[in-house]
Amino acid sequence: MKQTLEKKVYSPWAYTENEEDKCKINYELYEELKDKAQVVGKASGYAHFVAMVVPTDKEHFKFLEDDSIHHNDERKKLLDELALIADNGNLCFGYYYLGKLSSYTNWQGEKFENVYRFSINTD
Repeated sequence: MKQTLEKKVYSPWAYTENEEDKCKINYELYEELKDKAQVVGKASGYAHFVAMVVPTDKEHFKFLEDDSIHHNDERKKLLDELALIADNGNLCFGYYYLGKLSSYTNWQGEKFENVYRFSINTD
């Protein structure tokens, strides 16, 4: 009998049990979430890339601004969602949260506030 997986972000999922299902769930979630945040910058590195992401749906991501211990699980879930958006629905090798920038200017000179930084593993 096939195990039914929870609908949540899986990171990392490559080389794990039910990896195909986890991949599918991540992509389905990405399709639901992709318009709730904007990737405003990316920089490549060895076996990873760094992505800068700005939440555009303030209501959906409201607990990111709250450092209260009562919202730690919700905050982790929202960071997973932002990382998923940064990696276009993948996260097969996982990610690291690098922190939040109060402001960021991309190479095109566009300025953004409250930018979340992620290192997305590619290998």
